[in-house]
Amino acid sequence: MPLTYLRNRARTAGVHALERLLSEPLPKRRPIEYWSGPSQIGKAEQHPACPGLWVLRQALSPREVSEVRAFAELAMRPPSVESTDGVHATLAAAERECDLMLSKLRELPPGSDLYVEAAEATDAALQRRDELRAKARTTPIPAPPLRTRTRWDWFVYEPGRCMAPMLPHAGDSRALSSRALQRQHFSGFEVFDKAPVDEWLCLASLTESMQPGADAADARLGAATLRRLQTDLPNSWMHGAISADASCMFFQWQHLERGTAVAAHIDADVPPADTVATLSLGTGAHDTVRVGRVVFPLRAGDVYAICGEARWHVDHEVYCSTSDRLSLTIRFAKLADPPTLVTGSCAQLLEATTPTG
Repeated sequence: MPLTYLRNRARTAGVHALERLLSEPLPKRRPIEYWSGPSQIGKAEQHPACPGLWVLRQALSPREVSEVRAFAELAMRPPSVESTDGVHATLAAAERECDLMLSKLRELPPGSDLYVEAAEATDAALQRRDELRAKARTTPIPAPPLRTRTRWDWFVYEPGRCMAPMLPHAGDSRALSSRALQRQHFSGFEVFDKAPVDEWLCLASLTESMQPGADAADARLGAATLRRLQTDLPNSWMHGAISADASCMFFQWQHLERGTAVAAHIDADVPPADTVATLSLGTGAHDTVRVGRVVFPLRAGDVYAICGEARWHVDHEVYCSTSDRLSLTIRFAKLADPPTLVTGSCAQLLEATTPTG
């Protein structure tokens, strides 16, 4: 069994056990149900017993999946050793862990058995954090990560789990093109290292920056596919899951190393997202996802979306796999200020959507 898988699997099991310790007992679910998904390719279907859970088989063909992966390779750089296993990166992860543990601890009844156990675990985490702080003071700070509209260093949000944000193409009516709204809603987003939205990847900028030639041919086709996704998902493929007047907020790239899982959670209400749609771009046999009591497979090119009940009232998680996995999540939300359709070059798009004064 590959060492990477075993390391991430053990780490994931430990983290999830700690999260369960720090959380109030979840409501008992009915027995898990395995769902094979829609029988028809290219037609979205809502689960009959889990309102708001939609699955679309083969939204992208294998060729299109390959092109989108080529686009991702062009846009994101692999994380450096310092950003994954270095002292400062480890300290940053420990700081986030301690903040979470302390906030959860405050929610537990003081003196209860659960509080005592959680307090002991929190004390151990704080001690480890302090040791890392001392070590970091004598260790050179690594160079800052690359953060531009056309190139991004993967951000290691959790061990084995990397993230990168991307703004939608502002030339489409479905895109949230207002820079003021982007700054208002996307500032300080922790899963993206709190990078300013002006430093996020931008689909329009990436599309314009790609030079003609065979080397970037697949990536250019991948960019066109992503632009089509932000309009076709709500307009035709998944119109039942996405409001007709919802805007495409942003894309969230995620890379999971083999053995890494995403723990059960309900997405926060900030940044806004009435519908959360995820495209699988994995290289393994399939991903396995659970929403509420429904477990289903996702193959490369498939999309699942959660809205309504499935978005707000039941948790979801991604199980670990023996393969590395790439996915792309697209968030849609209805805002008070509707998007404005603008056209032109990337520079013109940015100028047209940037407030003056």
